[in-house]
Amino acid sequence: MKTKALFAGLLLVAPVLPILSAEEGQPGPWTNLVVNGSFELPSLPGDIVNIVPPSELEPWQTAESAFSVWPSVPTALAADGRQHVEVVSVWQTVPIRPSVDYHFSFYHSPRPGVDSTLTVSFNGFVIRRFAENGSGLTGFNWKRYGTNFLAPSSPNDSLTIRFDGIGVAGNAHIDGVVLERLPLNSTIRASEVEVCWPTVTAT
Repeated sequence: MKTKALFAGLLLVAPVLPILSAEEGQPGPWTNLVVNGSFELPSLPGDIVNIVPPSELEPWQTAESAFSVWPSVPTALAADGRQHVEVVSVWQTVPIRPSVDYHFSFYHSPRPGVDSTLTVSFNGFVIRRFAENGSGLTGFNWKRYGTNFLAPSSPNDSLTIRFDGIGVAGNAHIDGVVLERLPLNSTIRASEVEVCWPTVTAT
């Protein structure tokens, strides 16, 4: 089956740019628009896997009856902070502005000893699918995915970032989810923004 890919690949290296001041009523560049992106709240016991009601991780949402929040211990270190989440279905809706450039990134890892698939989507469009091979792992093997994108010019003031995991005996884990507005100006160069969202094509 064909899926619509918004973008793929790692973040391109761009020149360091000056940080612009925030517009009135708008978060400034490099402000993480994802709330609780590292799943640090609520702070949970540090030596057990915690089954947490969805209401305790809002505005994160899930189609499951609870979130599985793992502590950072020697055999299950977090990528950012001291807690991370196993993915079945996890999503959050964040505010965005049309025709504005953003940077999106997160850490992901297979669950040790488990093979699974992790799918990432924006507003229902699949942007990346990872084969998470945990066979032979005794600890988490975190990798960072990051990319830049241009929000659509049509009116759309929110973005739903969704992670879905499919595995037989467990699923991939995520941590450190970040969405930031880039401080780009009118002299933007093509190398600084990886993909323009309206140019989506089926692959």
